[in-house]
Formats: sequence, structure tokens, C-alpha cells
Amino acid sequence: MEIEEKLKILAKLNSKPGKDITLPKGKLRMAEGLNGRMIQNQYGEYVLVEKDFDQDLLQPVIQSAPSIKFNGKFLCQICSSRKSIKHQAEDFTFNLSETVFIDCETTGLAGGSGTYAFLVGLGYLEGAKFKVEQYFMQDFHQERAVLSAVEERLKRFKFLVSFNGKCYDLPLMESRFLINRMDFDPTRWIHLDLLFPSRRL
Repeated sequence: MEIEEKLKILAKLNSKPGKDITLPKGKLRMAEGLNGRMIQNQYGEYVLVEKDFDQDLLQPVIQSAPSIKFNGKFLCQICSSRKSIKHQAEDFTFNLSETVFIDCETTGLAGGSGTYAFLVGLGYLEGAKFKVEQYFMQDFHQERAVLSAVEERLKRFKFLVSFNGKCYDLPLMESRFLINRMDFDPTRWIHLDLLFPSRRL
């Protein structure tokens, strides 16, 4: 299925019944088709799609675990975090307000220099909302703009939560930053990869 056909389907899902769908021409087509917007930074343009969710949906999680105390050795054991390996003697208090959830969609699963993260999704609490941000690159030349925007957003947080991010998402992003001659240190965050504890359930 071509990208234009996919955009038409997405646009129809977000429209009122019976409304005629006319996709815009040119570079704004993806942005408007996904109800997003074009963003410009020092490296170029990218598409940003934002959606807020009422925090009431997350109240069971927030109330049961507003903060969790654990030490570095425990974190290393349950999440295989590179950060915790370097700081096993430290104690941490995990707080959702300092946490960002991350997931990447890529052009393949092999990794290496030929695999791009064309979409990076971030989720985090802000005030009374849970915010989801999706950073899209429409073409390869927009990669540096996407990477820069994602890295700037990640600076706000102390904890990073993923599912298989330790083995795939973060190493892939690290390689993309390296190829683009941009700085990225994944060990700056305390990384909780939920794939490892979920395997023990």
C-alpha cells in the first residue's frame, strides 16, 4: 500500500462521517494528513504529531506507583540497564514525572547503517495530561532534524522506559546519531527496558 493511500485511510478515521477527504499537495501532505504540523529547526524540517490523553486514564498506575525506590544492582538485574551497571551502588527513586517512554519505527530490523528510524515516539506526563509526541521524517534528508528534536526533548528526563530498547531502539539511535556526526549518550538516562522483566512473568 502506498503512503498516500495510508494517509487517506488515517485522514478518514479522524474525520466526520460523509466528509470529503482532500489531501494537501506537496510537503504538507503528511503533516495535515496525520493532523500534525511541520516544524523547522537548525537542521531542517520534520513532521510532529501530538496528542494529549487525560491523566484519569492512568490513575491506577499513578496512584499505585507515584514513586518507586530501588538500588542500582536491582535495576541492573531486572532491566539489564547499562546505566545501572555503572552505578550499581546507587539508590534511585523512580518517578513518573521524570520519565519518558520511547519507541521507534524503522525501515528494517537488521540494524546497521542502512536502517533508519523514520518515526520516534515519546510519551510523558505533563501537568494533568499524558502527552504523546511522534517525530516523523518524510525523507532521508530530514533525519538530522528529527534526531535533534528528539534529543532536545529527552534532555528533560532522568528515566527512560522502553520495550526492547536496550537491544534495538537505543543502539539504533546511537548509530544514527554517530552517522550524522551528532552527540548522543544513551547512558545519561537510567534505562528501564521492560522486555526483560516481562519475560519473567
